[in-house]
Amino acid sequence: MLENQPLIFVGYGDWPRMRELVAAMRDRGWGISRTADGAQVALRVHREQPQLILLDATMGGAGVGTALRDLRVNPELAAIPVLVIAGGDLSEPMAALGAAAVLPPDAQIDKLIDAMAEMTVSPAVIRLAPTDVVAAPARLQAVVQSGLTEVKDSAFLDLLTAMAARVLRVPVALLSTVDDRRQFFSSFVGLGPPWSEQRETPLSHSFCQWVVASRDALVVEDAREHAVLQHNQAIADLGVIAYAGQPVYAGGKEAVASFCAIDTRPRPWSGADLHLLRCFADICSAQVTDAVHEQDSALDPESTYRAQMQRIEAHAAGIAGACHLLWRRGSRLRIDEHRALQEFVAAQGELVVQLQVASGASSLDFL
Repeated sequence: MLENQPLIFVGYGDWPRMRELVAAMRDRGWGISRTADGAQVALRVHREQPQLILLDATMGGAGVGTALRDLRVNPELAAIPVLVIAGGDLSEPMAALGAAAVLPPDAQIDKLIDAMAEMTVSPAVIRLAPTDVVAAPARLQAVVQSGLTEVKDSAFLDLLTAMAARVLRVPVALLSTVDDRRQFFSSFVGLGPPWSEQRETPLSHSFCQWVVASRDALVVEDAREHAVLQHNQAIADLGVIAYAGQPVYAGGKEAVASFCAIDTRPRPWSGADLHLLRCFADICSAQVTDAVHEQDSALDPESTYRAQMQRIEAHAAGIAGACHLLWRRGSRLRIDEHRALQEFVAAQGELVVQLQVASGASSLDFL
C-alpha cells in the first residue's frame, strides 16, 4: 500500500465476483483486508482501523446484518463509512441497518471505485447511537421496570457514586439511565447546576447511550479527539473530557444504564480503574435485577427457571464486586461505606441462597 492511501476492509460472500473489484482497488494502491464471516468484521475493523468498509450482502457466517449492527453500536467504529453491495430488494433494509451507501452487484467497477474514493475523503459524522437499538421495546420495558428513571433519592446508590468518585479520583460519577430520548441521572455526585436540578439531559449530551447500545464498556481519554464523541454536546455544556462507563443490566439481559466516571481533563484510565468501575456497575445491576423479575408475570416453568438463574448470576456478580471493593479499597472507605457494602453482601448472599433453594439449582451450576 502506498503512503497515505486508504485501507479498505472487505467482507465478501461471492469471492469470484469480488475479485475483479479488489484487483481494481489494489491497482489504485489501496490496501485490502478481508473476511468471509460477518461475526469477524467488527473485531477485525477495530484492530485494523480501515478508512472504508465494503460489505457484500451475500457474505456468510453471521451475515451482513450482524456486521452492520456490531459496527453501528460501537462508537470506536461507527464513523467509518460502510458501502454495501446488495440487490435492489435489499437496498432499503441495508440503509436502515446503517449502510452509508448501497450499490447493486452489477454496478460498473469504475462507479464502485469512485464511490469508495469519495467516501474515504468524507468520514461520517455520527451524533447518536443507533435509535433502533437504544429504543428497542424490550430494552425500554426493562428501563421502566427497573424504576431507575423514577429515583429521586436513594441513599445506597448515592453512597456508591460518592464512593466511586473518591476511589477513582474523579470530580463526577454518575448512574445514568438511558431511555429513547434522554439520560436520567438516577444517582450522581459532582454535577453542577442546571444539570444537578434537572437530573437529565437529551441524548445529544450523552456518552452513556453508547454504553447501553453496545452493552460494553466505553473508555475515552480525551473525547475532543474521538471520531464520534467529539461531536457530542456534553463536551461543551458539561465539560466531559475523559469518560469511562460500564453497563448496568436489568434482569441480567438488557443494558439500561451506565455507571460512569468523568474527568474534566484528559486522563488515561488504568485496568484497575476499569475493574473497580465494573464492580460498582455489578452492584447496581444486582440492586435493579429483582425489580424487573418481580414484574414478570405468567412465565412458564422453563422461563421462570432461566429468570431465577439470571437473578442468581446478577446477585453473585454484585457480591463479588462489593467484596473486591472492600479488599482493594477498604482503607480508603469510610466506616459507613464499609458497613453499607458489608450489609449489601449479607443481603445478596441470603437472596442467592433463597433463589437456589427455590430453583433447585446447585452451587455447582455456577462454577
